[in-house]
Parts: sequence; structure tokens; C-alpha cells
Amino acid sequence: KARGMAPEAEIWTWNFNVQSNGKTVQQEMLETYEKENISITSNSYGFRMSSLCRAQQYLSYTFLGNPNTDRLAYYIPTLTHCYSGGNDQGACSQSFAHATNYAKNIISVGALTPYGAMTDFSSFGPLRDGRMFPIICARGKDVYSVMPNQGYDQMSGTSMSCPTVAGHLALLTQRWGQLHGGAIPYNYYLKALIANTADEAGNLGPDYKYGFGNLNAIAAVTAMENNWHHFASLAKGGAAQTKTIDVPAGVKELRVMLCWNDPVARKEYLTGESPLVNDLDLSVTSGGTTHLPLTLNFKHPSALAQEVVNKVDNIEQVVIKNPAQGEYILTVNGVLKQGDKQPYALVWYFDYQQPTVVSPAMGDIFAAGDTVYLRTRNM
Repeated sequence: KARGMAPEAEIWTWNFNVQSNGKTVQQEMLETYEKENISITSNSYGFRMSSLCRAQQYLSYTFLGNPNTDRLAYYIPTLTHCYSGGNDQGACSQSFAHATNYAKNIISVGALTPYGAMTDFSSFGPLRDGRMFPIICARGKDVYSVMPNQGYDQMSGTSMSCPTVAGHLALLTQRWGQLHGGAIPYNYYLKALIANTADEAGNLGPDYKYGFGNLNAIAAVTAMENNWHHFASLAKGGAAQTKTIDVPAGVKELRVMLCWNDPVARKEYLTGESPLVNDLDLSVTSGGTTHLPLTLNFKHPSALAQEVVNKVDNIEQVVIKNPAQGEYILTVNGVLKQGDKQPYALVWYFDYQQPTVVSPAMGDIFAAGDTVYLRTRNM
């Protein structure tokens, strides 16, 4: 009952913000990486939007962006950073825009109920510069969690859903190592992997409440084991790059995702100014029809995502319903303003939408009086 997601993982803990050692969070992350070779950080702290209601004109990447975390992710691509999305839903009497973490190379996590519905506390996007938030959601309500004095109890918050995602990322990292001679996967690949295989939630397509949906680690490891991914680098001033995939018969939905770690520019950002430096673009073509990413409009945060070019996010997803069997060409192009090349990951997923009983799973053990959740998919 209290095993957690990755019970054999090793964990190093640090206080957030600058403490008595005089080191920043990012310095501690870097030192622990260099000494212990950590590959995932789980972070549950930050500003509350409700304390910033009268300072929203200052909400920019410069003020809230954690640029050194983005630099760490960029220069150490085998170190993945998960951040809780915040518990300030409805702050400042706003229906949307409660987020206060403006980092771009992280995985921001919202919180769901045990039944997969949105909680009444999880913070919503968009960010003031129009970027998507959160990236993904996981259970964060009534989670059986550790307590002081070696105890356990149920707790709620995005501080529960964030380590849930981090724990599943540890399992995916382990599986990647088993498949690739002990290698550690790139953070931008893991981000694309779990976002592209997430279960649909909220509005069709991505939205500012659920992000790309509810974490589905089984679908993620399926995509990993089937090698439904491609790594490449786009050269500055270079031609567009393509990858051809074969879509089999019977697929109900084809999802393709592009993700990259964006470099950090040394500048002061205004509120509403996008911090995107290297702007890559994804499209998927078959039979003379080209599909663009499902992109949100921050001016209409409750509206459905539309197929248009995305100019603010460094993660993009193309979704094709009932794709015909055959070849599909994935195209990546873009403009680089910093660096000679931009590494990226493409991840695709063939969703057959078959009825499945997800939980209880084989091997699960329950004691008398335990609450057992029956989970199904596509039923």
C-alpha cells in the first residue's frame, strides 16, 4: 500500500531556496548530479498566485522563469525536472492563469482526483506569454503519503501529483536503460513521451487545465519499447528535416509530438513576451493533406485547440483521428537564433483505443477494508 512508484530508487533531499549553505537550488542539483549521477528532480515549491494579485504586471519569464533550471536542462539533457503546478485554482478571482512557474524546459504537473477528474485546487494556465501550462496531470488528491514520525496518511496537492510523475519517470528511465545498455534518456524525450501518450482529459486535445492529459505510463513504455521515436538536430540555416513512418491498419488516433530544450537568452523579458529562442515547427503529411499542431489561444483559454503553427511552446503535438493506413511524413523545420544546432525528439503513438481493464492489475494485493478503484479505458 505504501510502496510508491519506484521503491528501489535512491533519493537525495535538499531544502528549496537558498539556505544556510548559501547555495541555490540549481547549484545543489548540479552538485548532486556530478557526485551521485541523479537523473530526475522532483520540486514542490514556488510562489502562490494569490499573493501576486497586485503584481501581475511583473509576471514574466525574467521574474518567474527559473532560467538556471532551464540552463541545467539544456546543458545536462539527461537530468529531467518535474515541478508541481501549484494549488491556487481560482486565485485573484480568475478562471485561468494561476501558474507562477515560467520555466520552459521542465515538466509541470497538475493534480487530479482518484477518478481522473480535475481537483478543485490545481492551478491552471496559460502563462502570461501564452505558453501552455501544465504539461501533464496525475493523481494528486487523497494520495497515501509519508508523514512525520515514520507515519502515513492521505494528502492532497500538486505536491502529490508531481512525485507521482517523477516516480513513473524513474521506471521509464530504468526501462530505457535496460533497452539501451544502461543509458539515461534525454529529458526532452521523456517529456514528449509522457505527454504524447497521456490519456485524453478535459477539452479535446491539449488545454490549460489538464495539459496534454492524464499520465499513462503503460502507453509510454509501449511507445518506448516499440521505438516509436526519432532523435535529430536541426542545423542553423539548414533545410527542413523529415522522418517517414508507416501507420498500420486499425489505428483510431495517430499522435505525433515534437519537443526540444530551448536555450536561455540573456535579456530582460517584458510581461507577455515569449521566451522562446529557437522556434521549431512540426507538421505531418499524408495523401496530400498536411496537419499542423493543435495550438491553444491564450486570449480564449477555454476554447478548443486549433491546427495552426505554434510560436510560443517548445512542445508541439499533431493529432490525426482515424488515420488511413500508409506512409506519413513528419517534418521539422524552424529558425535558430542561438547555437549552431538544435537537438530535438519526435515521439509518435498508435492509439487503437481498445477496451482495457487497467486496475486492479495482476499482482496487486489488498487488505481487508482497503478501497479498491476499478479503472477501465475505452469502455
